[in-house]
Amino acid sequence: MKLRLIVAAGLIASLLAACSSNTKSSPAIACSPGSITQSSSVYLKHCEVQTTFNVPSNPVLSTSTPAKLNSAVFTKYYYNPEPAQIKAILVLMPGLLGGAGDFDEMARTMVQMGKGDIEVWTVDRRSVLLNDFTGIQAAWNSQDPSRAVGYYFSGASIDGKTYAGMPPATSVSYMSEWGVDMTLRDLNTIISLIPRQYRKTNVFLGGHSLGAWIAQDYAGYEFGTPVASPEPGYDNIAGVVLLDGGGSGMMQTVTASQYISGPGTPQNISGMNFTMPSLDQIRQDPSNVMVVGLIGTAMGPIGQYVETMFLNMFTLVQIEGMYALLEPNQLSPLLKISQFSLIAAALLGNTQFTATNQAMLGFAMDRNFNPISIMSATLGSPNGPLTSTTSMFFPGITISQPTDKGTMTYTWNSQNHITNIMDLAAVLSNTSTTMSERYFPTRLLLDTMVLGGDYGPTQTTDWRYQQGMHMLYTPEMDAPVIAFGGGAGVEQTATDFDQYMGMLPPARNCSGQPRTACGFDVDIMPNYTHLDVLLSDPALTSNNVDAMIYNWVMNHTAGNFPVPSLP
Repeated sequence: MKLRLIVAAGLIASLLAACSSNTKSSPAIACSPGSITQSSSVYLKHCEVQTTFNVPSNPVLSTSTPAKLNSAVFTKYYYNPEPAQIKAILVLMPGLLGGAGDFDEMARTMVQMGKGDIEVWTVDRRSVLLNDFTGIQAAWNSQDPSRAVGYYFSGASIDGKTYAGMPPATSVSYMSEWGVDMTLRDLNTIISLIPRQYRKTNVFLGGHSLGAWIAQDYAGYEFGTPVASPEPGYDNIAGVVLLDGGGSGMMQTVTASQYISGPGTPQNISGMNFTMPSLDQIRQDPSNVMVVGLIGTAMGPIGQYVETMFLNMFTLVQIEGMYALLEPNQLSPLLKISQFSLIAAALLGNTQFTATNQAMLGFAMDRNFNPISIMSATLGSPNGPLTSTTSMFFPGITISQPTDKGTMTYTWNSQNHITNIMDLAAVLSNTSTTMSERYFPTRLLLDTMVLGGDYGPTQTTDWRYQQGMHMLYTPEMDAPVIAFGGGAGVEQTATDFDQYMGMLPPARNCSGQPRTACGFDVDIMPNYTHLDVLLSDPALTSNNVDAMIYNWVMNHTAGNFPVPSLP
């Protein structure tokens, strides 16, 4: 089964020829079926849509985005049997270092709940096209995760191909232009697949973490020409869903000089300190074009080691998710892999313990063991001896570590979980996308911070508009909003959303009432981590985020409309 579709030049040419009579609203699109791991009533299509707008070249190094990367990427989750009409489409944008796989559990759950009422389209920003999924796909096809280990860490070949590793920064210097404008136009390409007459009444846009700010940017963005031919984003959506983002919990103000030509701005995200380079620095030095490179730079002499370990961690956790899904009670083999052992030594302080695959995933992702708060969930606890210590890389953060040296085997106890560890394993096992956008572009983070400090400009004379960030309409954005925060996440109190709420006019369905009374619902989920807001167990009888979003969407949709046609 083909699970990854990389659009080659020849395919693009043939699609263009076939669609030569199409208008700009009907771009070339190709979809392939996805794998089902949990429910025979939920189907997937992974789609790539050729974009029709031009991405600028790096003006300093004169490098341009290759044609094969000019695609908007998303996964469509839909009910089987697929109905002729539905009531809503929910489009979801992931956050910093996140991929469309983040929403896998949420999408499956809501489609199953709707039984034909709703589709969920999860967006992958185009840097996912730089990933090599060969080993993951082969491992899933053969139900043998060791094939992925061999491909990514032991030089093993699959169908004559070997893993080339992270693309050299100099080969992707064009990513200096992969900012908010390109990201929003990619998103608009996807939303434009839905006939215009149904967008404002039946299409909902959500985002998690940084993706929530991107969703806000879309709602306030100008996709046309101000005055002459305005096309505000909010006219394309029926509502906005903010998932532990979009409030005051992360964004920091960046000035014009800091953005354009400054020496860099100190930033802290979830305990990770780094310097955000200016636009000039991103364009001049390819080592700045990806966020993972900034992490390495911030660590000084051991930066390259930390950067490599960070990327390995993403890959190894995805592989461990597949082990946990397919062989939950078997002994995990990962500590025998030198790259994983180095990560365990750094984060867990012990490489001699023995654990089942399920327990090893818990050690990697549970909030008590993972010091990176935005990358951890409430999964339960291991059965076995532990100790508490201060994290090596995050001073001031206390974590637990396994202390046994191999005299017993750690298993996992899911009691008191918020996220079901097997749901997490299924999400990580996705073969066509991932929970982590390994090559996240720095420019997008910089642009989103610039707009997020005050929710964007309102005049075309604003320096941000002049820099190509055409966000004008936040004070006119009349779509209803539902916002979620995590009590142990980023947006921890309802007041975190007050600044955004205060900028908005009355919602279109509220008869002139202020947002404090109608059209802006806020739910703070007690003790939820940043990932729990996404992945919380749909079997929970209270604080069920999936059910709350589904019910809100159904209460705000205008009714049935034809299912958009995709190949």
